[in-house]
Amino acid sequence: MTDHTSHDRPGKSNDQLADTHVEATSEEFSQGLAKTALRPYPDALAEAEKTINKLADEYLHWVQNNVDGISDKLNAAHNNPRSSAYALDSIADIAKGLSSTGHGFGYALITTIADSLHHYSCNTTQFDFDNIEIIAAHIRALRFVREQNMQGHGGLTGRRLTARLHDAVEKSLTG
Repeated sequence: MTDHTSHDRPGKSNDQLADTHVEATSEEFSQGLAKTALRPYPDALAEAEKTINKLADEYLHWVQNNVDGISDKLNAAHNNPRSSAYALDSIADIAKGLSSTGHGFGYALITTIADSLHHYSCNTTQFDFDNIEIIAAHIRALRFVREQNMQGHGGLTGRRLTARLHDAVEKSLTG
């Protein structure tokens, strides 16, 4: 015997759901008067919020793994200067990934810091003490934002943090 129960809609079989339809004229529909026999799943909003919260937690874990990856690349370049070009390319790639996701999870400050790190790692040609310090400052900033769960732009603290990073990057790149 085939199970015709819908897993999305408890108490309704797939056949019953398929038979449900909406009859409305285009005028009624455009005026928002059309009604459907289907009712929203009562726990849909709660489940959606739960899923979003879970994804946000997973995102923060993903951020930490990527920040650790940047730190590993920085340490490898520091220990082996011949690998510095590869390390800068890898850091730029990781930063680009971080910058493309922060806003979507409500962490605009992560996007801003990662954009700065991406810009810096793409535009620096040498790997010296100053470069290491600027990249390390970005790593510390990303960790701070994650540990403090600073959503959005981070308020006054976020503005101060990004201003200091911006100043350090511009000073380093312009000489």
